[in-house]
Amino acid sequence: MNEQGKLNYFSDWLEKWLKDVNDKESTCNIVEGIIKRDVLPKFGKKALNEITADMLRSH
Repeated sequence: MNEQGKLNYFSDWLEKWLKDVNDKESTCNIVEGIIKRDVLPKFGKKALNEITADMLRSH
């Protein structure tokens, strides 16, 4: 699978985003912990085009 195809899933996009984020390490650790605990279980296996703004707001 090419890089573009791989980024179609939230978990893959998130992994790339976390590598590219340019914040202090402590901030990154806090954000990553929250995302892995609260966001990834709900959205991790979904394709990006399946996730709607309403889904995000309600979560």
